[in-house]
Amino acid sequence: MIALMITAFLLAWSPYAALALAAQYFDAKPSASVAVLPTILAKSSICYNPIIYAFLNSQFPQSLKKIFNMRMSRTMVADSQKPALTRMNKQEQRN
Repeated sequence: MIALMITAFLLAWSPYAALALAAQYFDAKPSASVAVLPTILAKSSICYNPIIYAFLNSQFPQSLKKIFNMRMSRTMVADSQKPALTRMNKQEQRN
C-alpha cells in the first residue's frame, strides 16, 4: 500500500517537476493550456491517498460501517425521543 502511495505521488508530481525544471533551466515556454495540465495532475494527488487507503486496507471498510451504523442508530433513537422530551420540557416549564 505504501509503495502504491509513493508511486502515485511520483506519477502525479513528475510532470509538474519536469515542466518547472524545463522552464527554469532550458527556457521552455509552454502555452497556458499545456502548463495547466501538470498542475492539475499534481494538485489532484491529494485525492489519491484516501482512495488507495480505503481500497487496500481491510480494516477500513469494517470500521467505516461500524461508525455509520452507530451514528444512524443514535440519530434514529434521538429523533424518536425528541417529541417526548419536548413534551416533558413544556410540562416542566409550566410547573
